Amino acid sequence: MTLQEQLCEKMRVEQSAYCLWLTAQPPEEILHHAYEYSVREDIILATEEMNLTPAQVRALLKSPAPLADVYKDFSKLETDYMSIVAQCVEDRADDLLKKEQQQNPPKVYRQSVTYAREHGELQQYHASCHLNERCRDEIDAALAQRFDGMRLGAGAVEQVVAEYGLERTKYVLAAAIQTRDGDGRISLINRKWADSIRTIKDMDRRGFDRSCYYADLQAHTCLLDGFVSQVRKFEKAKGQPAQDTPER
Repeated sequence: MTLQEQLCEKMRVEQSAYCLWLTAQPPEEILHHAYEYSVREDIILATEEMNLTPAQVRALLKSPAPLADVYKDFSKLETDYMSIVAQCVEDRADDLLKKEQQQNPPKVYRQSVTYAREHGELQQYHASCHLNERCRDEIDAALAQRFDGMRLGAGAVEQVVAEYGLERTKYVLAAAIQTRDGDGRISLINRKWADSIRTIKDMDRRGFDRSCYYADLQAHTCLLDGFVSQVRKFEKAKGQPAQDTPER
């Protein structure tokens, strides 16, 4: 048995004695020492995997209770344990929120800023526009990732819809087509489809439709047209198109 194996064995014997003492305590005392027990187990595992020098091992072996000594030093350290726990809580909450949003994506706000201002709905309007911009970026990312220069690979539609929902994906694409008014590379059927999806005009003081802020896709017009056709096929394959929220 090597010196380090002797050290680990001494720690295990020490831990066994600690365990016997702990299990004889009242339940509340056991709970009070649960963290200490867990850390002591981790110390033994870490010691087994470390490459300590013979001098280091001998120094530790001189102690009658090396495991308790190491735990005592560890407990004095300023660790980021609680920050790690807090981060895990936040990450779990974010994952649940993301899944919830994917299952029930926020509705698209389908009115102009003028309507929103008059009806006290500016917060909903701006929140929806922000999501439209993010959806636009996701569309561009999906097209860039899946277009090989000749054809658009499978999965682009699913990638965007999974993140932002079919309703918003359609709405942003419809606005993108409408901002390319007069471009003959957009098929007539897709242009009519776009006009049926987005029926409002949200003009600013300069006479520009505000959709240009979230409809300025970087994709080539032909690629955009092909992607819209894929979205329409995707919707058809899933059954009858969901009834769009009526304009108020």
